[in-house]
Parts: sequence; C-alpha cells; structure tokens
Amino acid sequence: MKSHLTRIALVLAVGLGSLMSAAHGERPTWARKATAFEVICMDRSEYHKCKPLRIPSPDTKSSIQVSYAKDNDIMHVSVQLVTSERGIQEIDVPCPWRVGSDELLWSPNSKAFLINADCGQAISGFVVSVHLIDSENVDLGLDLTQEAWHDMVKSFPPCKAVNHDPKECKLMQTDHEYYNMSGIDWLQDSSGIVVMSEVPSTSRYGGIMGQAMGYEIEVPSGNILRRLDAKQLKMKWQKSMAWRFRIPDPPQYEPVSSLQREGHFRPKRTRLNTRGREHSVDRETKALRRGVSVTRRRIVLDPGCRWHEAEIVAGGSHGLRSGF
Repeated sequence: MKSHLTRIALVLAVGLGSLMSAAHGERPTWARKATAFEVICMDRSEYHKCKPLRIPSPDTKSSIQVSYAKDNDIMHVSVQLVTSERGIQEIDVPCPWRVGSDELLWSPNSKAFLINADCGQAISGFVVSVHLIDSENVDLGLDLTQEAWHDMVKSFPPCKAVNHDPKECKLMQTDHEYYNMSGIDWLQDSSGIVVMSEVPSTSRYGGIMGQAMGYEIEVPSGNILRRLDAKQLKMKWQKSMAWRFRIPDPPQYEPVSSLQREGHFRPKRTRLNTRGREHSVDRETKALRRGVSVTRRRIVLDPGCRWHEAEIVAGGSHGLRSGF
C-alpha cells in the first residue's frame, strides 16, 4: 500500500512539473509577459522545440492548447481555445508556413488574447492579431492596426526619405505590410492593446529605416487611444518589452528641391487681394520679396488663367516668362 501511494505521488509530481514548464514555453520576442511557441519544426534536430503547451487565462477558466502533428517529417502547430461554454475551438495562426515562433498574451480580464507573429524574414513582416473569446469568429484574429499604419506613413513619409526608391516608396504608402506591428502589452482594464510600430531596419526604406512609434489601440474598434513617440514609448512601456528598446536616430529626408523634381512636394499657397484681383502666391514668391535665392516660382492670375514662371538667381535678380 505504501509503495502504491509513493508511485501515485511521483506521477503527480512529474505531471505538475511538466505542466509548469510547458506553461512558460520559449522566451518571447516582443511582449515580456507573453508565452512563445514554435510554428513548425523542419527536422528531427528541431523536434525538441515543438513541445505541447497549455497557456491558461488569468482567471483559469479558459486556456490555449498548443500541440503538434507530424507531416512528412515536419512538425506543424495546432492552436486550440478551450472554454467551459464552447468547448474546443481551433484558432488560425498567422502565416503557418514559416519557420519561427509566435507568442500569445491573454488580456487581464481573460476575455481576449493577442498573437504576435513573424510573417517576414527576421527584420520585417511582424504582425499582431487580437482574438475575442466570446466572438463567433474567435478563430479569426482582428487586425486593429490600420489607423496606426496610416499614422506611421504620415509621421515618416517614405517618398521624402533620403535614398528612397521612387517606385517602391509609393507602395509603402498603400500597403500596411511594409511596416512592423507588434503587441507588447494590454492596457490594465483590458480596453486596448499597446502596439509598437516600426519601419524595418533595412536600406530599402532610406532615411526613415528603424523609426518607431507606440500606440495604445482600443479593442475592438482599432481607434488610437494614445499616440507615443519613441521616447514616450520607452518611458512608459519598456517594462512590458522583452528586449531593451533603443530610441532611433532622427529620420533623414531629401532636400525640398529634390522632392519637387520628383513631383512629391507642392509648395503651400496663400491667398491675398491686390487692387481687386486675387493672386495665388506660393512660398517662393515670398522668399523672392525678401531677396532670398530660390529656384523657381509660379503665379496663377485671375482673370486670364495665365501661368507666369520666374527663374530666380542668387541675390534676387530674375527673368520672367509667361504663357497660356
């Protein structure tokens, strides 16, 4: 009888020990409090990384079960949400075809979780999705970073950066996949997530590479609750990051004259009255009046709709050409 009880105690001890180690998983990349797990393991030498995990919610009423299945010697991840109300539900993992690890972080109120994934190649393609466990589409993660992406494009315009590619920079303004988005924490009341948005650190982005911003984003609307520059992000949320965040150097932009030649910049225009006629006068005209050397100016006269161009040289002297 005593030996039988001893065997039971040993089995319980081993089981609890395995559960605790599984709950911690691999070391996360972005969110310090998250649990990381491998997406695929390509060969036998990596099988030890693809180990089953149970990630319980803070209230312990729900959990995420991570398991693996072998197909042609490749281990593929399977993620399931387990709740008392709905039982077991499959969760779609972003970019399930690539080598690397994802990480999962429950909200404090246990009603949602976020998943960080790397859909690129080490320095780009980072995405974050949010899953609401009471949603009918809990398996499909919500992308709540659209407003943040638009703000990044506005804050660091790619077509004004030093050494930018004139064609690719236009794609960067229309495709959010060119910017990294990673969740680093939940707000304390679970009303939103904290996202770090980054311009990938590669030369294709020219003078804006490595720039970063922080956003507190409302769940599930995706509205920006608070916008943080790099210094503010580090000061408030470094404690939630799994790495030491470095404030990037200031962005570098092309001179205005270069941007004008490429058609990316149009001078701001003001309106004024002169003897009853309205003139549209740009900044360069004002510079001319102050005797500052500029390259060119254009004036549109109403009536007549005639364009007048002036070539300006150093010292403010100029010649005037007009046309219809």
